[in-house]
Formats: sequence, C-alpha cells, structure tokens
Amino acid sequence: MSKSADANDTAGRNGPAQAVLDSASSNADAGSPAAREPAGAEPVDTTGSDMPVADIAAMESAPEDAIPASVVRAQFTTGIDNSQPVNSINSVFSTQGQVFSLDGRPLPRLYYFTEINATRGEKIVHRWEHDGEVVAQASFDVAGDRPVYSSEKLPPATPGNWRVVVTDAKGNVIRADRFSYQMY
Repeated sequence: MSKSADANDTAGRNGPAQAVLDSASSNADAGSPAAREPAGAEPVDTTGSDMPVADIAAMESAPEDAIPASVVRAQFTTGIDNSQPVNSINSVFSTQGQVFSLDGRPLPRLYYFTEINATRGEKIVHRWEHDGEVVAQASFDVAGDRPVYSSEKLPPATPGNWRVVVTDAKGNVIRADRFSYQMY
C-alpha cells in the first residue's frame, strides 16, 4: 500500500476529529495539553463533558456551513394554497395544444414544492430540466424548515423526460425528482 493510501485509510478510520487534533498539536504552545500529548495518545477531556473528546473537537472545529441543506419533503403539484401543495402528481399529458393533469383538468403551470431543512440560511436552486437540458432555474435563500416552490409553464409540444434537480449554492445535488409528460 502506498503512503497516500495509508494516510487516507487512517483519516477514514479516525474521521475528521483526528485530523483536527493532529493539526492543533503541531501548532500548539509547548505548555499546552495538545503539545504535551505523545504521538498517537488519546486526547484528554478537560471540558467536563460526557461526550467523547474526538466528538467535541469535531464540533468545535466544524465550519458554520458544515451542515448541508436537506429536503424534508418534495412533490409536484397543480397549485399552492397557504404555502402548501394542493395535491401530488407525477404525470401530465398534452392533447390538442393544451397540457392537462391526469384527472383531466387544464394545467396552466406545474409546481415543484420543497420543504428544506437548512439551519444556517443556505441558498438552494430548483433546476428544471427537459431531456437533459436546463430550461429554467430558481434560487432561494432558506433558513429552517421553510417551504419553497417554483413553477414552470409546460409548453404543449414538449413531452419527454422532465425533472427538477435541487442543488446547494455549490451545485451539489440534494435531490432530483422526475415527472412523466406524454402527448396524445
């Protein structure tokens, strides 16, 4: 096994807390507890907490944006009422130049509703795609379990593979949902 593989293996077993503690030891003053610990020794808890020391170190060193946004609930719907979806659909169809939901009602817009858990006010994006091409996107600043939604007017002549991809500000995919669009 190569040196880099050993380093990766060690980091994987010990997790990020070990890397943080190693970094703190190399920069510590000679009189600090971190500097006095022999290499490979377990850190000593001086906080009085019942939590393992490695967990405390990981929490203290975690950047504020370390908790990623997550989708609590998501669905396609024909409308929004009082900030909530009115129904849940996964298919639409087009005939005679008009788009309909499967219950036969005209569908002027299709909505994508998401309830996002983002405790630190992250930015998320709804990216609407048709056959792999981006056709629209909407950005939101979210905090807490606040629902957000976007909508798209589906042209009658665009059946195919549709999906909405939810990403964070860095473009990391949080969730993706598809719906069926048929033409009759």
